[in-house]
Amino acid sequence: MRTDAVFRNYKCGLAIVLALISNLSLAEVKVKAKSNVEHHKGTYILPFSYNSELKDSVNQSVETEFQFSLKYQAMKNPLCNVFDYCQAHKLFVAYSQRNYWQTYNRQESTYFRETVHSPEAFIRFVDTGLFEKYGLYQIDVGFIHKSTGQKPPTSRNLNRFFSEFYWGEDGSQFSLATWYTFDQQGAREKYDRNMGVIELGYEYFNTHSRIETKLSTTLRDYNGALRVGYSYNLNNTMALYVQYNGGYGDSMIEFGRKANRLGIGVRLKDW
Repeated sequence: MRTDAVFRNYKCGLAIVLALISNLSLAEVKVKAKSNVEHHKGTYILPFSYNSELKDSVNQSVETEFQFSLKYQAMKNPLCNVFDYCQAHKLFVAYSQRNYWQTYNRQESTYFRETVHSPEAFIRFVDTGLFEKYGLYQIDVGFIHKSTGQKPPTSRNLNRFFSEFYWGEDGSQFSLATWYTFDQQGAREKYDRNMGVIELGYEYFNTHSRIETKLSTTLRDYNGALRVGYSYNLNNTMALYVQYNGGYGDSMIEFGRKANRLGIGVRLKDW
């Protein structure tokens, strides 16, 4: 394809992406308007996301990646009606959607390469005297379903019971998550072998910026994944966002294919 044609494709795709970015602040206002609706795993858009391992005869290495993720507090202390002894806790339902969009691939009709749907429900136990004894301030226990929402052969889905533990202090946070994956198609071992069975997290944040890392591992070999994100405050609702993904599980359809992805864009401020 000629250079000028490539430039036009990128320019057209970028115009569409910028239109999406302009609506992120509106989404932030709507979130704040609902007192029980909160940010969950990050809402962002990366207009330029480069994966050096992606390019093939159909896909381009540069695409747009975006995610929205919200949770809703459905109940407060629901277990107190069941048990005499009760710790402070909340029941949340949540939904996240991660999208990979071949925005600049005009030759192949700028299609959505993959969309991952992730509904979940979990109970959050917040800081109590028992948690403080071990330095914890929060524990999440719940269930999550992940699916591409497609027909075979690109259909992928998994179901997990998970628990996640949080500890830290002002300005920094550590987390440890573990899960049990089960699948009717017997793919549990394949998912866990590539995507890990445990995840370690760390965040450091202040008024202006935040650094976050996630490391998942199988505990048996070198598969797993690393995600590093950096956010820099632009205003009260938006932040410049740079994200790196390396390892396995970046794509659910090709969970066994290693990724090496770097993206830049904006994110709704949620710290």
